Amino acid sequence: MACPSDVTTGFVTIQGPIQQSDLDGITVKRHPLTTSFSPRTSEPTIFNKNYIDDTVGSTCIYKSSRYNLSDIQLVQPIHTGYILPGYRQTPKAELILSFSANTPALSLANYSGILMCVPIYDSGAPSHDAYLNQLIDTTTPLCKHTRNPGKDCTTDTNTKAKRTLQNTTLTECINAACNDSKCVAYTYKNKTSYLYYEIPKETNTTNQDIISGTIDHTTAPVITNTCSTNNTNTPPQLESIFNHQSSFAYKTCFETVDSTKVLESHGLYVIVFPKGITMASANYVLLSTKIGNPSRYRCPVSIRGPDPTLLTYRFDDSGNKTSVTTSSDGYIYTSPLSSCTAEFRDRIEFFEHAPKPTSSSSSSSSTAGNAQCKYTRKQYKCVPLNKVNELHEGDIASGKSIDDCIKNQDIPATSKSSETSVEEMEVLAGVVGSVVVVVMGALVLHHFWPKKSS
Repeated sequence: MACPSDVTTGFVTIQGPIQQSDLDGITVKRHPLTTSFSPRTSEPTIFNKNYIDDTVGSTCIYKSSRYNLSDIQLVQPIHTGYILPGYRQTPKAELILSFSANTPALSLANYSGILMCVPIYDSGAPSHDAYLNQLIDTTTPLCKHTRNPGKDCTTDTNTKAKRTLQNTTLTECINAACNDSKCVAYTYKNKTSYLYYEIPKETNTTNQDIISGTIDHTTAPVITNTCSTNNTNTPPQLESIFNHQSSFAYKTCFETVDSTKVLESHGLYVIVFPKGITMASANYVLLSTKIGNPSRYRCPVSIRGPDPTLLTYRFDDSGNKTSVTTSSDGYIYTSPLSSCTAEFRDRIEFFEHAPKPTSSSSSSSSTAGNAQCKYTRKQYKCVPLNKVNELHEGDIASGKSIDDCIKNQDIPATSKSSETSVEEMEVLAGVVGSVVVVVMGALVLHHFWPKKSS
């Protein structure tokens, strides 16, 4: 059965600006998702160009249903238009974590999968980038270069390549070009590197795996490393990406098509983190040399099943949705949604706080790879200091009491008319109580104290 006509279908792109008044109308105080990211002691790697091997043991829970992390993909930007008031960045790519249901979904109310989608920017102050920075090939020389997918210089019959290197990767191609002081341009094609000492003419092709660019030996990019706030050898953890991130969320439906052309609908819960990951421009260039031109998102088989996904469709004379083209790769179509419509207010939610991690997951991320460790005073509580266990040669050692100070990162949003926290009310009540005791004591003393005769 196809998706119902009155529900959101496909991935949603936002058209039009999102105003603060729009956010106020769709803000939900508590995030329904709980995450548990498995800690790792070694750095993750990229495989198949855009997949990250960091899925084992990570789960999330949505309304008592458990979902397992199936894959992590670096893909083309999908969720365009999710721009908070005051922000103007355009994403270069998108990081998507795909969670599949632990038990088969029997209806659209039981989601087949949950997606956590994070846009990646290459301009602005670096933020939440520690995890991706560790994927960068640090052996790439510090020479400024351009990278143009779909451009081929080998077709220029007047300018021949001075050097040709066989069986190379794109990173090795750029390495060789940067290390050759005479090289001013390159083309990477079919695992072969072509180095030019003169600027050749580029030809446009439809093959995005052919990449050409220019080399500038006069300027070296500044590589920014924001990975290290911890003093251990523990690499940045996946969960650090989501610390202190606000998010949009929507429920959507997509279809698969079996061999008899029958459509089957599947439900998704999609979360978009608009502030995303901001990498230093040079760091993103180095990352892109490893992943190439970002590909489209592929819905995992663990979410969609073995059948291809519906990509384009039409309605027959009876008003039924029928497939026109399908995707064996699991591509999903997109649907636009205007920010000034009632559908936007009814179908999009906004959360000021990140999904709440489990206690074990939270403790691992707070000590590993979290370059954004900034907490408000409402997230601390006073605990007794254990002088035996937490004092070492006159210094305070970080122990359980200190580690336990950070509690409940997911503080529900409060209304503007009532912003006083529970802790502040308790302090205020204590102060008022102390004043009352002092005043009452003074009155009692005044009444019973022997009066001095005049």
